[in-house]
Amino acid sequence: IHREVEKLGLEANFIGGHPMAGSEKTGLSNASETLLENAYYIITPTEKSPAPAVEELTELVRSLGAIPLVLGYEQHDYATAAISHLPHLIASSLVNLVHDCDSEDQMMKRLAAGGFKDITRIASSSPYMWQQICLENPDNISKVLDEFIRLIVQAKYLIDQKDSNGL
Repeated sequence: IHREVEKLGLEANFIGGHPMAGSEKTGLSNASETLLENAYYIITPTEKSPAPAVEELTELVRSLGAIPLVLGYEQHDYATAAISHLPHLIASSLVNLVHDCDSEDQMMKRLAAGGFKDITRIASSSPYMWQQICLENPDNISKVLDEFIRLIVQAKYLIDQKDSNGL
């Protein structure tokens, strides 16, 4: 978004941001009055955002019970690729894996309990939203995905080698 704002010459009129809060559920019926309570709210001003406007937004965020954190958009995009976007891709991939590998009687699905449900809960959030997120932050997502793939390949190697110390 910051790049688009810059192309339009609107950097002085824009302050990006969003809370690091929410759930996989969408719509007004799933609203929570305590959603922002003690949640980080990332504020990403441009270099031309007026300091008083940034401070005003920071105070508004604080008044909502959230914890404002001012970051450059590059730092925000890289961090969220690792802590938000990658976990969604992993969760969705696990759901697809079970769907594709399950037996006809859906034994995997029937046996899936707490751990699997905990790690895949976010896979049920809006696919359109996640499609758009992936299309807007591809370089950072690809960078952290490369590192994750490296770690998964390393784990597979340790399992294949029965390397108890490495595991």
